[in-house]
Amino acid sequence: IIDNLETLNGEERAKIIDYINYELPSSIQVIITTRIPEHADETITLRGFQSDAGLDFINEYLTKNQISIDLTDEQKNELTKYSYGNSVVLVLALKRMASKKSSYRAIINELKQLPKSTDDNSISQFMFQNTIEELYSIYPQISETIKCLSLRPEALSADVLALAHKDSSIDEIDHILQLLTQYLVVEKAGDSYSINEFANHFIMTSLALSSAAKAKWESNLLLSLIHI
Repeated sequence: IIDNLETLNGEERAKIIDYINYELPSSIQVIITTRIPEHADETITLRGFQSDAGLDFINEYLTKNQISIDLTDEQKNELTKYSYGNSVVLVLALKRMASKKSSYRAIINELKQLPKSTDDNSISQFMFQNTIEELYSIYPQISETIKCLSLRPEALSADVLALAHKDSSIDEIDHILQLLTQYLVVEKAGDSYSINEFANHFIMTSLALSSAAKAKWESNLLLSLIHI
């Protein structure tokens, strides 16, 4: 079972698909969940949360994470409706409200701007765009870390990133990575971090580094990986 295949970068995703198609014995069945369509023998579309299910998800998430947000059931249902029941979008919205970075009404107005024919990919990218922009405005120091992560296909440790930043300590980088993990911008596996595919799409298209800056960071990262 492979969960959330879309969170891997394109190269790693292709390796997994090739392994399944050409190396895995045909007697073994594979179940994959992904928001990015892939060719499969059988495809099952899973709908997002609807009405009561969305309300239950929001209440359970707030309780388990000890988050206090003053929302009526009507507002929670409206949030479910305009998020298309997308759990990632719901979590991002709740985190933004809990941190006071955005209000309920502001988020609803953002979601209402999306076309009615939107899909999970576009709505996730839209929410990551607004989340990252708000994080930038309050924590400008995360900018270089996010761009640095977007340059490598593999997950990177805090040690590697601290060496690449040169004038930042491991503690400083680790704090930034924890913050980005909380907002689902990066994902942690063991001691390493990789950027979310949807978040990376926004970064690569809207926050691209100049050629000189890209070359500098790639060189720093390469030297850091060799050193580690």
